[in-house]
Amino acid sequence: MKSYWLKSGFFTLLERGSSLLFGVGTFMLLARGLSKEVYGTWMLYLSVYSFVEVARIGLLKNPLIRSSQQKGQSFARVQSTAFLLNLITGALVALLLYFGRHAIASSWGAPGLVDLFGVYAYGFVLFSLYSHLDFIQAANMNFRGPSLAIITEKMVFFGGALYLYFSQEELPIVFLAYLHLASVSVGVSISLFWGRRYFFLMKKPDLKIAGDLLSYGRYTLGTNLGAILLRNIDTWMIGWLLNPAAVATYNVAMRVANLFETPTQALAQILFPKAIQDIKKEGSVAFKRLYEKSVALILIPTIPFTLAVLLFSSPIIDLLAGKGYTGSADVLMLTMLFGLLIPFNKQLGILMDADGRARTNMLFVFRNAIINTVLNFALIFHYGVLGAASATLLTFVISLFIEQRYARKHYGVSFKNIFVEMRLWIGVIRMKLSGGRR
Repeated sequence: MKSYWLKSGFFTLLERGSSLLFGVGTFMLLARGLSKEVYGTWMLYLSVYSFVEVARIGLLKNPLIRSSQQKGQSFARVQSTAFLLNLITGALVALLLYFGRHAIASSWGAPGLVDLFGVYAYGFVLFSLYSHLDFIQAANMNFRGPSLAIITEKMVFFGGALYLYFSQEELPIVFLAYLHLASVSVGVSISLFWGRRYFFLMKKPDLKIAGDLLSYGRYTLGTNLGAILLRNIDTWMIGWLLNPAAVATYNVAMRVANLFETPTQALAQILFPKAIQDIKKEGSVAFKRLYEKSVALILIPTIPFTLAVLLFSSPIIDLLAGKGYTGSADVLMLTMLFGLLIPFNKQLGILMDADGRARTNMLFVFRNAIINTVLNFALIFHYGVLGAASATLLTFVISLFIEQRYARKHYGVSFKNIFVEMRLWIGVIRMKLSGGRR
C-alpha cells in the first residue's frame, strides 16, 4: 500500500507543489496590484466558483469512482451518464448565477461580481468538461493528465496576473474572469490529450445508472456542500456584515494558511479509490489502518510548517501581500492552526464515504457548518475578522472531539496510533531518500 501511495502521489504532489508555487506568485501579484475592494471582490467570486466545483465533485466524482469499481456496469455507459448529468447541473448553476448576479452583488456590496458571474455563465460547458475529464481519469486511478492540466492552467493564469501587475493600464476586474476562462481552456486541452482514451469510450446514457449515481451522490453532494460552507461561511459573513476590504484582509491570511494544506489535498485525491478497494475486501480493519496511516502522513510536513508560520507570521504577510495587509498577521496565527485539525476530519469523511456511510458523513459536516455559522455570526460582530478566524478554529476543535469518539467507537481508531504511524512513515521516507540503505 505504501508503494501505491508513493507512486500515485508523485503526480498529485507535483500538481500541488506547482500549484503552490504559481498560487503564491499569483496571490502576491493580485494582492499587491489590486485595491483591497477589488481583491476582496475577486476572492468572493472564487469562493462561489469553488463552492460549485466542490459540489460537482460530491454529486458526480465520488459516485462515478464508486460505481465504476463496485458494479459490473460498462464504464463507458457510466461515464457517459455522468457527463450528461454534469452538463445539466452546470447549466442550472450557470442560469442561477446569471439571473441572480445582481442580487448577489448587491448583498455583498461588490458590484464587480455582476460581470464576473456573467462570464462564468458563458463558460459553463468548459467547466463541466474540465471536471468530467478529471473524474474519469481518477476513476481509472490515472492522475497524470489531471495533474499536468492543473499545472498548466495555474501557469497560464499566473502569466496573466504578471501582465496585469506590470501593465500600465487599469484593466477592469472582468479581465480576471476572462483570464480564468482562458487558463481553463488550456487545461482542458492538456487533460483531453491524456484522457482521450477514456473520454472517447462514450455510450448512450442510462437512466438506471443515473439513478444509482444520484442516489449515492446526494449524500456526497450534501457532504461537500456542507464542507465548502464550513470553509467559506466566515468569508461570506465578513462580506455581508462588514465589506469587501475586510474580506481581503481575512482572505490574505486564509490564502497563506491554505498554501500549507498541499499534503492533505494531494493525499485525499488518491485515497478514495484505494479505500473503496481495501474496505470492500477487509472491512473496518482496512478503515482503521487507512485512517491512521493517512493522517500520520499528512501531519509529518504540516506540523513543522505550522510552527514556522506561527513564529514568522508578520514577515510572511509583509513578503507576500505587502504592508497594506499587516492586520492579516494576527488572523494568520489562528488560521494556521486549522491545518493541524483538518486532516483528522477530512480523512475520516473520505473513508466514511468509501465505506458507504455517506449519509452519516453528510450529517457530520452539516452539523459542523451550523456550529460555524452560529459562532461566526456571534464573534464577527464583536471581534471583526479575528472573530471569524476564532469561530472557525473553535468549530474544528469541537468537531475533532466528537468525530474522534465516533471513529474509536465504530472502527477502533486510536489517536495514539496516529503518532506511532508518523514515526513509521518517517522511517519509510528516510529509506526511500537514501535509496533503500539503512
